[in-house]
Amino acid sequence: MECSVSKIDREILKSNGWQMGACFTQFSCPELVSSMAENHSQDESFVFIAITHDCAIINDSLIAEPFLEYIVARKIGKLDGNFTHTKNPRKLHIELEIDNSSIPFELNIIDRAFLNRALLLKNKPVQHVRLIDSQKATLVRWLANRYMGQALPDQFEKRIDPVRGKLNKLLSKTEANGMLAIYIELNPRDELASDKNYTLTVALIYEEAAFRKLIDEDCLDRYVDNIKVAFQNAPGIDISGVVPLSEKDFPLYDQRRKIRWRSDHSSFKQNMDDVEMIEDP
Repeated sequence: MECSVSKIDREILKSNGWQMGACFTQFSCPELVSSMAENHSQDESFVFIAITHDCAIINDSLIAEPFLEYIVARKIGKLDGNFTHTKNPRKLHIELEIDNSSIPFELNIIDRAFLNRALLLKNKPVQHVRLIDSQKATLVRWLANRYMGQALPDQFEKRIDPVRGKLNKLLSKTEANGMLAIYIELNPRDELASDKNYTLTVALIYEEAAFRKLIDEDCLDRYVDNIKVAFQNAPGIDISGVVPLSEKDFPLYDQRRKIRWRSDHSSFKQNMDDVEMIEDP
C-alpha cells in the first residue's frame, strides 16, 4: 500500500492494536515484513517491536508522522546479565511473553529501521507475542540512553582495562540478571597523573525481588566479594567499598550524585554514542 494520502484513520490504528511495544512477525504482518530490507525479512524467527511512541504511531497525519520505527528481536538461549536492564547501550536482553511463556530475546541498537506507517491500516500486531509493561519500560530507557550520558576520565578507564574481562565475566552470571544498574562514586572525576590514585565506591542496584532472593539463597555476599576483588586488582584505584542495594534503598538523592557505569563505559576521547545514560549530578 503506497502512501498516497495525507490522512489516515487513527481509530483503525487503535482498534488494530498499534502502540509502542506492539510486536509483529512475518506471519502476522507479511505485507510489512516484505517491505523490509533483506537482512530483516529473511529469518522467520525474528520478532519486530514497534518503537515509535504512542502519540506518533496513531497520528492521523502521514505528513507529520510518515513512518513506523521498529527494532528486530532475535531469539537467544538465555539472558546474559551484561545486557539486561540497559547495562549496555548497544545490546539489550529482554523477555517477550509468547503463549504465556517468557522467552529471552536480544536487541541490537543498529537493528532499527522505518516502514511506511500507512501499511498499519491493513496489518495487526501478533496476538500471542507480548512485551509486558516492565520490559517495555526497560526498552524505552535503553533507547533513551543512546542520546544521554557522561564519559569518564581516560586515566580511570585505562586503569580498569586490565580487569574489564573479569568484570564482564562476573556480570554475565545469573547473580547479575536481577541487577538494574551499577553506580559508582569516583574521586576525583578528573584526569590524574599516573602516581595518583582514584578512590572508588561501587553500588550494585537490584530489583527488590531479585535482591531478596539472593539474600535468601545466601549467595549475594560471595558474589559481591568477587566483584570487589576484581576492582581491587585494577592498578591505581583504591576501593572504598562494593555495596549491594535493593532499588527501594537507593533514593533519587544518591542517584543524582553518582555515575551510572557499565564495564565497557567510554572515556572522554571516545564516541559519545557509546555512553550510557546517567542522572544529572
